[in-house]
Amino acid sequence: MKNIIFLALFTILFSSCKFSEDSRINKTIVCGKVTGYKQTSEHNMVTLLVPNLFTEKQVLYDLIKDDGSFIFEFDLNHPIDIELEYFGRPRLYASPGDSLYITIDGNCWTNVINNNQELYDLYQVSGRGSLLAQEVKNYSVFFEDSINIDFHTSDSIVKTSSPLEYASYMDEKLNHDLKRLDSYLSAQQDGKLVQEWAQTDIEQNNWWYRMRYIWTHPMKTGENMKQFVASIPESYYNFLYDANLTVDDFKTSWFAAIMQELDVKTTISIPQEIEDSVFLAMYILVIKLDLRSKIIRVSTTVFLRIF
Repeated sequence: MKNIIFLALFTILFSSCKFSEDSRINKTIVCGKVTGYKQTSEHNMVTLLVPNLFTEKQVLYDLIKDDGSFIFEFDLNHPIDIELEYFGRPRLYASPGDSLYITIDGNCWTNVINNNQELYDLYQVSGRGSLLAQEVKNYSVFFEDSINIDFHTSDSIVKTSSPLEYASYMDEKLNHDLKRLDSYLSAQQDGKLVQEWAQTDIEQNNWWYRMRYIWTHPMKTGENMKQFVASIPESYYNFLYDANLTVDDFKTSWFAAIMQELDVKTTISIPQEIEDSVFLAMYILVIKLDLRSKIIRVSTTVFLRIF
């Protein structure tokens, strides 16, 4: 029955899609220059990582020109945080049609970098869409210093906690992190969009860790993965209902990571009711995004795995 329902939805989805007459509205540019660039084989490339909501991240590479310049052009169907890697990997933000210009301090390989703020300050943003990109860059310093700093602690708890113990720990962590965010935002002048996005970013980061626990715990303890997954109480997955993954404020890279984790978990069986609701949410999101011609390529692996 589930496959029949999905097949019907799949047919409706494709029949309702209108292919773009002008894909240029989705064309996004991220370009820039490494100041004082000195060509070396070790530091001659810039990498751009663009999350996809349903498949692996799109990884783009560009060799730096002799004058220090680089450029990326790609199609983007929804606003999302992206990562630019040269020295470190700062998070920025891009929307379809943006033209971001990034100036990278070429002295980064010789200067001593003492903290995340100094690392992110190596990247200066201008161009169309730069206000949001800069606000997300500023927020990312806070995220690394106040939220992601708990990564190693959380990672050790994964091994020692039962599913419900870990769920309780992550509930407490989320509440604590959101209070930290309130304190941060009260001192900022960021726009409402970034404030709402930042809360979603922290929430979805928390949910992503909960999904990873399903396989990282048995990996760390040596337990049989399928037996462990089968033993997880259904109440552990309550966060997926609370997450409401069909809302409009899903555009963070953690959402893409959650979708990929869900795709993996269905191969080791999460509760059927949750699996059904999650895949239905994916269909709704595709329709909301109006992915147009991208749907055929993006859905190749997703829909084949469903059937």
